[in-house]
Amino acid sequence: MVPRRFLSFCLHNDLHMGIGNGDASLIIGSFDIIGMVIGAAFGKFVTSLVSDIIMPPIGVLLGGADFTEMFLNLSDGEYASLAAAKEAGAATINYGVFVNAVFNFLIIKQMNKMKKEEEAAPEAPKRRHAKKCC
Repeated sequence: MVPRRFLSFCLHNDLHMGIGNGDASLIIGSFDIIGMVIGAAFGKFVTSLVSDIIMPPIGVLLGGADFTEMFLNLSDGEYASLAAAKEAGAATINYGVFVNAVFNFLIIKQMNKMKKEEEAAPEAPKRRHAKKCC
């Protein structure tokens, strides 16, 4: 039979020191994973927003330019498209793809800035009413 003092010691340690700590770190780790999944989905959303919605009108304004096909050929051959240059193994500077990446970065940066401003907004102070003394 287990002594009563030993059981109370074990229960005290489990309640105040042991059991909750592991569970809390598991929950916090789960929130980190959820945040990464949401961040990846948001990145895909912003990439689609830039390449499918923002850049086509800008390309039309610039005379029908397709930014994903803008590149500087560093090799000797002539290539009609970026895909053809990559297939041939030609060295290229893909500045159109870089412009898309810059737009992605600027949109994500602006969203993070808006989120920080929202979190930093101070709460209105609570008004305290003076007690009537008479």
